[in-house]
Amino acid sequence: KIKQVVSGKLTTNEVIEELGFDAYSCSLDDRTYAHHFEVWRNKGIVTTEDMRSLSPTNAESQLFNRSGYAREFALLVLLAHDHKQSFNAVITRLNDYIEKNRTIATKTVLAWVNEVSIEELLLALPALLNLQRQSRTNADAIISTAKQRLFDLTNQMALLKGIAHNNHKIGALCWQLCN
Repeated sequence: KIKQVVSGKLTTNEVIEELGFDAYSCSLDDRTYAHHFEVWRNKGIVTTEDMRSLSPTNAESQLFNRSGYAREFALLVLLAHDHKQSFNAVITRLNDYIEKNRTIATKTVLAWVNEVSIEELLLALPALLNLQRQSRTNADAIISTAKQRLFDLTNQMALLKGIAHNNHKIGALCWQLCN
């Protein structure tokens, strides 16, 4: 069995069972998603078209999977979809313990930070500014770009309105940024 695992001749579920992972750690409920993940994991290749055929919602949920490979694949799927609605979820991977995932997440967030709506950027403020206290990430460029966008004349009113946001963390951060 070990030779089969190493040679990649077992299915994803068989590998999970052989290695003793629990169902939660590598749960891939969507069969199509699981199939493409398995092909990518075993052969390292999945076309952009194949990735675009997968559900970005499933990919977003896999960003919180225990498996670093599942998180990496999810990031690649979201990037293929250009799924900016996952902006906040991708931010969580900026402090991923796997460097490759941090790199993909950083490139993705830098690409999206100027494209997401101001409302989405305000919602992301607590997570973004919290990155300054994280050990594995260097989010200075992302935070600088976000602040630059918020301080732009066309967005200053949204920043001022953010002070009264119903989420107290967002309101407090908007207050600090306005000062």
